[in-house]
Amino acid sequence: MARLVVAITTFRRPELLGALVPAVLAQLDEVGGELIVVDNDPDATGRDAALSTGDPRVHYVVESRPGIVAARNRALAEASEFDLLAFIDDDEVPRDGWLAQLVATAASTGAAGVSGQVCSLPQGPVPEWVAASGVLAPRHPELRTGDVMARAASGSLLLDLRQVRPLGLTFDERFGRTGGEDSYFTGRLTQLGGRIVWCAEAIADELVPASRLTREYQLRLAAVRANSTVRVRVALAAGPLQRARLRGYWALIGLREWLAGFGPAGDLATRARRELRAAAGRGVLRGVSGRSWSHYG
Repeated sequence: MARLVVAITTFRRPELLGALVPAVLAQLDEVGGELIVVDNDPDATGRDAALSTGDPRVHYVVESRPGIVAARNRALAEASEFDLLAFIDDDEVPRDGWLAQLVATAASTGAAGVSGQVCSLPQGPVPEWVAASGVLAPRHPELRTGDVMARAASGSLLLDLRQVRPLGLTFDERFGRTGGEDSYFTGRLTQLGGRIVWCAEAIADELVPASRLTREYQLRLAAVRANSTVRVRVALAAGPLQRARLRGYWALIGLREWLAGFGPAGDLATRARRELRAAAGRGVLRGVSGRSWSHYG
């Protein structure tokens, strides 16, 4: 039987971690396995929350090197004796059956990775602009369970380490402070022959605090995500010629999206989506030139 471990990477969110650990343990009760908590705070502020249940299945480690990449790579290292590794972020809450669905889909498809749905769960009133913009809508509504993906996020991701380890993959330090490390990792996995599939039934809710339910934050997030998307695509390119072509291609897309912000006035939803496109366009143009924003740590 495949040995399973769930990894939570955390940074200075002890209250959220204290709620997530027992929720993950309840999921492990269904399928078996253990839990690794990787605390990216050198001061170990998550220790008490991680170990609050006293459950021997919980293993707590501190990764003092800053950045999400260091934390995710530490999780890979700590999972060296396991066959399956499921990632979940410290600001998420798994719905019933989340882990069982990931494991079942991996078993039925033989995929190297299974990506689950992450839904936004606002922690406060949603302003009109945010509601109208569509930023809180479910991601990948077009996908069905078993659909193959080129890349995936790691907030709800199961990896078959028996397929990943021989490829020598780790998360890339170039994306340690900017985001995109999961997209690059899974992109390399598929480039090297691994298969990633979608699981619509494996759902985790991402808690969105009020501080992020603002027009300003969402516009910056759109720019950061677009920026990391371009940097990942260029980094995955096969050789200098393809990288140059991709930069030219994305420069045109970035310019188009940025110019969309100058369109005629419309209703609030139209205006909000145009602003998001313009912000994403700026992020793309910055990414084409190789520049980024620090988003973590």
